[in-house]
Amino acid sequence: MPILKDPEPPLSPPAALLLESTYGDRSHSEEDAAAALGRIFEETFQRGGKVIFPAFALGRTQDVLYHLSMLAGQGRLDPMDVFLDSPMAIDATEIYDRTESEHDEDLAALEGTPGDPLAASRFNRLRTVDQSKVLNTRRGPAVIVATSGMAAGGRVVHHLLHNLGDPNTSVVLVGYQAAGTRGRALVDGADTVAFQGRMVRVRARIHQLHSLSAHADREELLQWCRALPGVPQRVFLNHGEDPARKALAAAIAGMEGWPRPELPLIRDEVPW
Repeated sequence: MPILKDPEPPLSPPAALLLESTYGDRSHSEEDAAAALGRIFEETFQRGGKVIFPAFALGRTQDVLYHLSMLAGQGRLDPMDVFLDSPMAIDATEIYDRTESEHDEDLAALEGTPGDPLAASRFNRLRTVDQSKVLNTRRGPAVIVATSGMAAGGRVVHHLLHNLGDPNTSVVLVGYQAAGTRGRALVDGADTVAFQGRMVRVRARIHQLHSLSAHADREELLQWCRALPGVPQRVFLNHGEDPARKALAAAIAGMEGWPRPELPLIRDEVPW
């Protein structure tokens, strides 16, 4: 992924490895994220609809802005049609922008240019509630990036409430959607979703782009394990539903010399 430098393995073998397992049972598709987004924008704008991105303020938002900036640079998107509607995401983006020592080569090449995705002048930034509300009266193309990533809270709920019933709208989910969240209900094809006790019919088109997820897939997780300078004594898998954790545990246990990972539950204490 762009924006930040890739992580590097530690210099010495860890005694224990605590590893996420969100996509431990699958591989990400090979789709080109920019190409997929370009198609979604073209089709949605032809219908006269809006594109809504529920995105986490830290990490996902900045990656989404990067891809939107690439499309704008190709002339496929007007940057003045893009709205970052989250004070927290705006603050996080400003921190990313200032931390130049952490930028990878892709982002460093854009610094100081009109295409810099983190620059305050690149897209519209909405801090006030009144600015956010005005978006729901806007006619014409609009790309709205707002928190939260699983559509569980934040300003994106306001935009979904007003636009999910519109068949011209597209909702693009760019991260993992946990069971029980509104985002999971949308990707699972729910006909209606609840907003504070009010049921809203889903007529918008729902898209999920795993290629923009912050979570590594199965092969990337195994590659990270193999890159360690030595085999850890114990491995703990967290942040994953049980089918994914168990599948990744079996794969790790099958690597030569590796212990079978442990699958802790909430409030478990692990003696050492």
